[in-house]
Amino acid sequence: WYRDYDLGYGEGKSGILFLIALDSRDYVTITYGGGVTAFTDYRIAQIEDKIVPMLSDGSYYKASDTYIEMCADTLDFYADKGAPLDSGNDPAKGWIKWVFVFVIPLAVASIVCGIFYAQMKTANEQTHANAYMPAEGLALSVVEDTYTHTTETETYDPVKDDSSSSSSGSSTDSDGFGGSSGGKF
Repeated sequence: WYRDYDLGYGEGKSGILFLIALDSRDYVTITYGGGVTAFTDYRIAQIEDKIVPMLSDGSYYKASDTYIEMCADTLDFYADKGAPLDSGNDPAKGWIKWVFVFVIPLAVASIVCGIFYAQMKTANEQTHANAYMPAEGLALSVVEDTYTHTTETETYDPVKDDSSSSSSGSSTDSDGFGGSSGGKF
């Protein structure tokens, strides 16, 4: 269908096509040429996950408007970053990292410190450092180092292949078409 109707842009006939069959309620996404590069399997799945529920509800205009918006955002990202929007560089997933790195540890530390602070019933603030030392001074009666055990941990670190990246990319068939396997709405 893509070739029969001479679809696509430029010499490579680059493009993305979202087809729906209203009678059978089937849909499929097709990419070709530069569209295979710009629209990764990850991004196609995101687009379909967003618009298929709208199609199921019969909101065809809203679905098409959202589809065009998401395609434009994808192409803008590709133009700005020089790389396709994929699982390894999705800005929408960036906030999750900050939650795990800063927010959760800060919350746990605050709770622990609050519990310790609440338990400090007998602590009295002193104004001089010598108030913390006994009058006779500090005397160690026994000094002893005892070796108990050794813990050894081995971690497998595979050799990184320079040709691979953190992104999943796009899959294509033998004719050079990419996209999704489709489904029902």
